[in-house]
Amino acid sequence: MFLWLIIACLGATAQRITVTNDAKPSSKKGYYDWVVYISGHADTLKKINQVVYTLHPSFKNPVQTVTYKQSNVFRYCTSGWGEFAIKVKIIFNDKKRKPLEMKYQLNFRNKRTKYLCK
Repeated sequence: MFLWLIIACLGATAQRITVTNDAKPSSKKGYYDWVVYISGHADTLKKINQVVYTLHPSFKNPVQTVTYKQSNVFRYCTSGWGEFAIKVKIIFNDKKRKPLEMKYQLNFRNKRTKYLCK
């Protein structure tokens, strides 16, 4: 499942940001290694300061913040056994700009491995 966001006022045209995840079965039985990340035009991503992912409350540290310097696709990697809704908050470099907030449904059917962590 992809979540598309139209972001207005980023230059002359609107830009799209995609929130998605990749997953693969883990070496731990019943678990999956997964990553959630955003993608979009490089100029759009450079205007983002950080992305805050709020995971299921059963995670030891459910609030994870990723900056552009850590990952230019704002990826967060972990493993787990169940799918759930992740709260995603995109915070821009321009402090006058209101953050974008949405929910993304994690799923393990996205068996791509492009952005999985090693």
